[in-house]
Amino acid sequence: MQVAEDAVAGLAAGIRIPKAESPDDVQWVHRRAPGTPLICAIESARGLLAAQEIAAVPGVRHLSMGGVDLWRDLGAGDGDLQTLYALHVVVASRAAGLAPPVDSLYRQLDDDLGLRQLGFFGKSAIHPRQLGTFHDVFTPSADELAWA
Repeated sequence: MQVAEDAVAGLAAGIRIPKAESPDDVQWVHRRAPGTPLICAIESARGLLAAQEIAAVPGVRHLSMGGVDLWRDLGAGDGDLQTLYALHVVVASRAAGLAPPVDSLYRQLDDDLGLRQLGFFGKSAIHPRQLGTFHDVFTPSADELAWA
């Protein structure tokens, strides 16, 4: 395992931790890659309930919604039950002083309007077709660039 740690620690711009369910999961990664920004994907009921504690672990820069896996874990059927809990991830991020969370992917590939209207700080893509919309939505405006 030491070889893998040496290959990543200090070299990665960030590490996305899939299915983060406890602060211990995140601390394990942080100990092996100190100083590397961590993005913790909240993708289960356990992770959702622990989001506040996960957000407080040193090194965590963002939480991220893993909507499809959360949808499966909750047995949400054809609905979007998991999106009702997205606010909890927003609140946990804010309470911990983190940047806004990264939103989940959007499964409806033929719904560009819906894709354009959803999102927090960023989005996860499920298909390259969505990238043009992401560029439109997340590229700073001329006023935002002037302010910066």
